[in-house]
Parts: sequence; structure tokens; C-alpha cells
Amino acid sequence: MNSDVLLGWLLEGTLAVTAALLLVMALRLPLRRLFGAGAAYAVWALVPLSLLAVSLPAPVGQVVTRTLSPASVDVQFAQASSAPMLSSSWWALHGPVLLVALWAAGALLVACVFWHQQRRFIASLGRTRRDEAGLLRADVGASCPAVVGAWSPRIVLPDDFESRYPAHEAELVLAHERVHLARQDVRLNLLAVALRCVHWFNPLLHYATRAYRQDQELACDAAVLARHPHSRRAYADAMLKTQLAVLGLPVGCHWQSSQSLRERILMLKKPQPARGRMRLGAITIAALLLGASYTVWALQPERDQAPARLGTMFEDEVLYADVAMRSGPGELFVLDGAMGHGPSGASRAFSGKDGALRIGFGKSPEAPDTLLLTANVAGSKSAPELQWRLELADKRVDGGNARMTPGQSVTLAIDGAKHGAAASATVRIMRSSDGVLMGEFDEPQRFKRGDDGIYIDAHGGGVWGAQYKTAGEAQVLVQISKRGEVVATRVESSTPAGAFSDEDARAFFKGERYSPLVENGIAVPARIRTRITFSPPKPERTAISTKKTDTAQATSPAQTIEESRNLNPPKYPGVALQNKLGGMVVLIVDVAADGRPTAVKVDRSEPAGVFDAAVVEAAWKWKFKPEMKNGKPVAGRVRVPVEFSPHGDPAHAGATQG
Repeated sequence: MNSDVLLGWLLEGTLAVTAALLLVMALRLPLRRLFGAGAAYAVWALVPLSLLAVSLPAPVGQVVTRTLSPASVDVQFAQASSAPMLSSSWWALHGPVLLVALWAAGALLVACVFWHQQRRFIASLGRTRRDEAGLLRADVGASCPAVVGAWSPRIVLPDDFESRYPAHEAELVLAHERVHLARQDVRLNLLAVALRCVHWFNPLLHYATRAYRQDQELACDAAVLARHPHSRRAYADAMLKTQLAVLGLPVGCHWQSSQSLRERILMLKKPQPARGRMRLGAITIAALLLGASYTVWALQPERDQAPARLGTMFEDEVLYADVAMRSGPGELFVLDGAMGHGPSGASRAFSGKDGALRIGFGKSPEAPDTLLLTANVAGSKSAPELQWRLELADKRVDGGNARMTPGQSVTLAIDGAKHGAAASATVRIMRSSDGVLMGEFDEPQRFKRGDDGIYIDAHGGGVWGAQYKTAGEAQVLVQISKRGEVVATRVESSTPAGAFSDEDARAFFKGERYSPLVENGIAVPARIRTRITFSPPKPERTAISTKKTDTAQATSPAQTIEESRNLNPPKYPGVALQNKLGGMVVLIVDVAADGRPTAVKVDRSEPAGVFDAAVVEAAWKWKFKPEMKNGKPVAGRVRVPVEFSPHGDPAHAGATQG
């Protein structure tokens, strides 16, 4: 068992034991009044049962496969502190070992204290001998009767036992100790001591031990009186004749102590519960123990889990901004960088240190009233400087610079009265050591294990780059460590063959982080098979020339009106953007004579199904220039390719006649 697993078990056990103790302390007195002292003592079994429940394998949850879909979730941002396996700090590496060492030292110290108390009590008995009845006899004046010995419990009586107690009282005292033997109370006390050693840091456990020992003695008294119902007075006299100032006996059962005398005497005055009520109490206790133990087991975190992708750990420094638009035309969007939403719904944007972060506030990038905020980091690593510029209609309207330190934020406020849009951007620089992680899910969806034992990620993402001469996809085998870091990659196949290399795979998975595979409570390495799509950079926009026929009457194919497309661009699916996935959708649009679309369908798309819904939704809002025949607009059909790049807005390569 490694240190992380041991600490996790201690934490879960502490929570379970504490909850069980609080429940027992609240129920012991009501249970005693309703069903007798035996019921109050029996309910203490909930404490070790709760610890046993969290030690058993947790219930296995459903494992699902992550897929891409047009109705995607937004990009989520999280700190590495929510995923301890991502941190590379000194404490993350050595802290668990130090905590385990501290726990072991405390457990050993507490065990030594209990051992010393046990030895003191045994020494107080003096020399012992076995009598004809098989009982141990101690020196006169010893603090007994008692039951001692964890592995072979024995009743120990003082040498003057017969002269101290009349025959009837002596019979009751021996009956009391024999009940302890029959119920294995000494071994249960040993279990309590072991539990206190393991959870020595839990003060509630030490405090509750006194109540546990009281309930143990009261239950034993009740069992004796049930067999001798007319001996209450003699039983009380025997208690009062016993020496009260006793030494501690961690593993054993002492006949009497000053701590429980008053409560035991008071209980002798109360009648025993009826047999029917005691049976009801037994059923109630059994149901309570089973129900509570099952609840603790069912609520514990999954001990075994499949791996899941958490996101990308940025290297070096990241320019990170919380963005808000309070008023103005249109909405905010990111031109350079990436954008998502935090758990609270606030918009966030980020960009690498060497790249500028460009945020727009308005209807579209080309709209004349759109404000563009550009921010980038200059200066040295020890003294970084934030430079920013605000533009309206391609003209600088404001700007400046500010010295920063990693973690420090600078808020840039945009005056709505002066610039037409009221907005703000709180910008900060964060280093990779701060744990900037871009993740996809609040709770990562676990991968599904294949028949060959390799986990399957349906689509690991997409990438654009000049090194790719054509679009295609590759199947990559990823090896992750028990900390969730990628340690090796291998391209199993690519289409076209050889278009995606092992070096491309290493570059793509650099910085990727996964939650590890956990088996039997221990993190272990795992292999994941995933599919990567790749494509060359998007081509430059090309103009569509007007075609002329050989006849005297010219015709021009239907075309989209650029302004209409800019006002209603397709929305970039969040999962595709977060996974750096690009692609293309080719639409076939039927256009009426007035330029309105009458039918929109997808001719083809790459990757299939990822961008289709977003493009079709946007196309219904576009305005088209209809086809012309004999100088008049007529209905026609147009083919419109729409390309997506994770480094910018969707761009249209052109439209051709269908």
C-alpha cells in the first residue's frame, strides 16, 4: 500500500468513524431507556463496522466513453489543486510520505502508552496462582476482581475474595465476570485499543471510549440481573465493597471503578424491559447496524476507476483573462486565443505568453462599432509587462502598459459612454507551476476498457499545421503513468499512410494530463487508444468569379452576401475548440429568387457530425445573391464550404453553383 492510498484510507476511515461515533453517542441513552442496557452496548458495533465498510471495495460506477457531438459542453478551467496528481511541487512528492511517517510515529507512541498502562495493572496484581476452580488468585489488596489477558482471558480474584464477599455476593461477582468472558468483551476492548492507536489523532474517539466502557459494564449488569432478578440489593452491596481507586486496564474488564459506580447503582433501581420490547430492540439494532454500514459503504468514493482525460497543462506562462461585457451592441468573442466559461458562467480567455490575446466586443470583427482589445506580455520573465491596445474601426483609441508579477491581476475597464461598449477584462499572468489546466468536464468521463485491456478514447482531438500536406486521421496508443502523465506515444496507423508521425503524436500529447487508472485502491500505469484528426492550415479566401455562358445572356451563380455571413457566423463548438479540432462542412443551400434559403443540407463534413449543427443553424440566417437569368433573379442552388480553425473564426472558402 503506497502513502497516497494509506492517507486516503485514513481520511475516509476518520470521516466514517467520526460519523458513527456521533450517531452512537446520540442514540445510546434513548436506546437504553427504550430497550435496555444491552441495546445501548450493541449499537457500539457501528464504529468498527463503519471502518470495515470503507475498507471494502467501493461500488463500481458506470464507465462511459467520451464522444464529440455538436451540442457540446463549454470549455472549463480548473486549478491543479483540484487534481493532486498534476502537481510537481516538493510537497506533492514528499508530503504524503512525511504525513505517513507522522501518523506511524503517533500510532506507535499511543500503543506504548497503552502497553505501559497494561503492564502497570498486571504488576499491581503481584504474584498470582491458580486455585482448584481454575481461577487466578492475586495478592491481598490487589485491584480486582477482573478479567485480564487478550488472547487467553482469565478471571483474577483477590486472595481474600471469600472473606471480602459473602457467598451470595461472590456468586454475583463471578457471574458478572463470566458474562464478560462469554461475550468476548476483553477482545472487543483490544479492538477498541487498536482503533484508538490507528486513529490516535481523533479526539472524539478517545472521549467516547469512557461511554463505551460504561455501556459495557451496564450491559453486563443487566445480563446478571436477568438471571438473578431478586438479587439487586446483594449486587449493589458487592459493588460498594469494591475498591474504587483503580489503575487503568486498557485490555480487560474490571469489576468496579469510580467512573461508572453511580450510574450502575441507579440502573439497579430500574425494572428490566419486557421480553417483547427487548426483541424489538434487537431487531431495531440489527436494522440500524446493517443500514448504516451499507450507507457508509455505498457513499464511499470509488476505489477502482478507469482513466479519464483532464485537460492540457500549459507550459511556461499563460496570459489569462476574466472578461465581462455589461452593455453594448452584440457580444464578446475571442479572435486570437481561446475562450470558454468558468463554473460560475463567467467568460474566460487565455493565450500563450508568446501570442497576443485579442478580444472583440460587438456584433462581428468587421462591424464598424466593434471594439478590439489586444493584450500581450513583454519584458523579462522576472519582470513581465502587460501591453494592451484598444481599437475601434482599425484605429487606436486607448492603450498602455503595466508591470506585473505572476499571479497579480490588472483590470482593464472600457468606458461605455466613450467607446459604445461597457466591458472589463481582468488580466493576469500565470505560470505552469501554478497549475493552469484547461479541462473539458467538471467531472471527467471515464474511458471504457477494450477487449485487449486498452482503454478507448473515441476522439482525442484534432490539429492543424503546415507539416500536414493533407487532411486525415491517425490512431495513437498513449501510455500514461500512475500520476496521469503521458510517458510514451506510438502511432498505430494513419490515413493517409505516414501522414501523421510519432513525432507529431509526441507534440500533440505534450502537456496532456489524465486521471490515473486505479485498481484495488492503487494508481497504476495504463494504455489509451485514441483517434486524432489532422489537417493542413486553412486556405486563403478566394474570390468567386462570375461565370458567363456562350449565349448572349450572362448568368451568375448564387453567392452568400459577406456582411450577412459575418453578422451570423457559426458558433465554434466548445469541445472542438478545447481539443484544438478543426474541420470543414460543405453545405448545399437552395436559394429563392429573393435571396432567402429554402433548404439547407450537409453535403459532407470532416470530422463527421462535429460542426454540422452549428453551420446549418447559421446558414438559415444568411442572405444570398440569387442566380440571374435574363437579367432577373431566379431560384437556384449553391454549394458553400465552411472551414473551422481552432486559431480563429470559421472562414468560408467560397460558394459555387450546385
